[in-house]
This record gives sequence, structure tokens and C-alpha cells, in this order.
Amino acid sequence: MAFGITAIKEIINNSKETLHIVKKENPDNDRLTIHSGHTSVHEIWIPWVGNQNEFDKKVLEITFEESNNKICIWQSGNTVRYSKGNFSDGGFAVAPMQKTDGNRKLTITETKVVVEEFNN
Repeated sequence: MAFGITAIKEIINNSKETLHIVKKENPDNDRLTIHSGHTSVHEIWIPWVGNQNEFDKKVLEITFEESNNKICIWQSGNTVRYSKGNFSDGGFAVAPMQKTDGNRKLTITETKVVVEEFNN
């Protein structure tokens, strides 16, 4: 079964911290800094991850500058998932739009990650 590409088209930083975002499988092209209250329109494809080794090499990693907290985002099967920095728990399905395949908007706060359909 083939699963589609999920592209983040917009990232909104609604946290109180600066965010550093890097997609480990393509760090030269997919590396961003987004200050608190700002939005980025840099397109990033969410990587497919099926095991710890792929997680370590491919995941989309978001680091909060001041607290050093991390959120990782990836696709597994037909679900977009996230965790607070590890793969071992399998992560959690993002809400409300965890289905893969399509364009998405990502909003980040200190306590949650929201993925919604991107309409432009």
C-alpha cells in the first residue's frame, strides 16, 4: 500500500520561545528558525519513519530555544505522528488532521502541536 506525501506549507509559532526546526534527512535545505509570534511559509515534507534507525536519521525535529524541549514529527503508515523527542513510544497522532497526503498548516504552542489542512 502506498501512502501520499504530506507537505507542511506553513508553520505558525504560537509559543513564547524561538523555534529551531530541522528535517534530519535534508538538513541543508530544511532548517528554519521561527521567532515567537511569527510564521514561516517554507515547505517541508514530513518524512516516513518506521523504526528507531529511520527516526534518528530522518525525523522533523523542533527544538524550543530557551527550554530546549523537543517535538519530533513523522509519518507512519497513513498517520502523521509526534513525540517529545523519541520513537520508542510510537508517538501520538497529531490533531485534528493526522491523515497523510496533502498540504498542511502546522501550529506550535508550548503544550501542543496542531496540524490542519492548508487552504491557499
